Amino acid sequence: MPSNIRFYFLIMLSIGIAIGRTAQESPEQTGTLAIQAHVVDVDGKKPEKCMITFWKSIPAEDTGLSAEPSESRQLWHDSVTGKIWEPIHHFGASDSAIIENLVPGEYRATAFCGHGDPAALGVSDVIRLDGSQESTDIVVVIEDGPALHIQAIDEASRELVEYASIRLIRPDGLPVTAWSRGGSGIIYARDGRYTFKHLAPGLYALEAEKKAFHFGNPEYVYPPGPLKVDLTKGEDATITLELSELPITTEEAERRWPWAVSGTVTYLEGNPVECATIRASCGMGTLMPTGSASSDAKGEYLLRFGPGMRSLSSEETPLQAATISVSKDGYCEQNLYRQGGLMMASILPAADNAWGAKPEDVILPGRPKRLDFVLAPAASIEGRLTDAKGRSLSEQGLSIKSEHSWPSTSVLAHTTTDADGKFRFAGIPVGYVLWFEYAGAASEKQVLHQAKQPYNYHLSYIAPKGDSDARLEINGN
Repeated sequence: MPSNIRFYFLIMLSIGIAIGRTAQESPEQTGTLAIQAHVVDVDGKKPEKCMITFWKSIPAEDTGLSAEPSESRQLWHDSVTGKIWEPIHHFGASDSAIIENLVPGEYRATAFCGHGDPAALGVSDVIRLDGSQESTDIVVVIEDGPALHIQAIDEASRELVEYASIRLIRPDGLPVTAWSRGGSGIIYARDGRYTFKHLAPGLYALEAEKKAFHFGNPEYVYPPGPLKVDLTKGEDATITLELSELPITTEEAERRWPWAVSGTVTYLEGNPVECATIRASCGMGTLMPTGSASSDAKGEYLLRFGPGMRSLSSEETPLQAATISVSKDGYCEQNLYRQGGLMMASILPAADNAWGAKPEDVILPGRPKRLDFVLAPAASIEGRLTDAKGRSLSEQGLSIKSEHSWPSTSVLAHTTTDADGKFRFAGIPVGYVLWFEYAGAASEKQVLHQAKQPYNYHLSYIAPKGDSDARLEINGN
């Protein structure tokens, strides 16, 4: 999955968003009843790991929505029983889980076996708690069945659409989901392909789309709408979904990505740079990519982007770092794009804000900031990392640091050595003092005086011995 998609999922999980209500209900709803669910896998044995979800039946008026399934992806609109089920707790378990403090009512349990990807699913019958017994034991049997192979392609180019969003709805209205707390049932086809395994026979509904998470990325829809897929016992099925690119209007782009920077990218002599990549990385602590754009034949660009951290308590975007960078093979920004070390927020922060941000350095919605870049030829460095006896240090992290670096980072460049201990750095700025670091040891300081392609270095790591600290000796030019 793209990093921006992964970021939003991690933020949601880390801050503790619960889909539906949690098992800890309000005091007036807390009861004394319990349900213990035991899971049996397709082979009749206990599964090693599974996700067990408990659901409670709720009246349609409690959803705040109509009973149409399309109007809520967090609820299970059961077409078989006619009931609406809300998830009240999710358990990552081995083969059983118990939920307590329940009040009388109707409940169900579902179980997905596996981890990370959708796998075999089991659904319990309706469980009616009337208070006559404190604990009720149930068995959820994992169903077996055919596989469904899906590929999503661009109808024009016929190329696979990476990270297409796929949603498969069972005949009873339950989304076939993955090992997660999410109730939407959205699956991301990383390379444009996805396989659902162990599906119970029946008539399924298949939906697909791809949202443009970044400004300038294509957005896709499946024009026919939900596709009906009839799965037969013992027969795997293969479906190709032809997605149509959906143009995003200027008004829509401004609404979805209201923060913007624009300007020009030129070479040292003043000529425009075409196809330079301008990126926005935003957030607090760890910065996440939130937008990208390319310069045109005149060197001009417009970059729209979103926040790396959103507030869950209000619609306002909190003050956070917004680093705007530029890159092009063989070049680096003459000022290390330090003019791109900015901030962003929904509103201008107070003068005494914790970040010490100046008003002119804060990008606000609907107020694009001018930001120009100048590219200078860059150097590249190649070499080999060994120990004191000349043996290759493979698969090791190696950094280049400098007295001057890019905004929001203390590392000028980082790479990992290959199986032979070889390494390569590209886009290294010329004229700055720099040094190599490995395993806490730093080399002597160097200055690259010209954009040479490449500089060659042999780095030898001398391990600490007695009172001697570790050293990183450098040979080369």
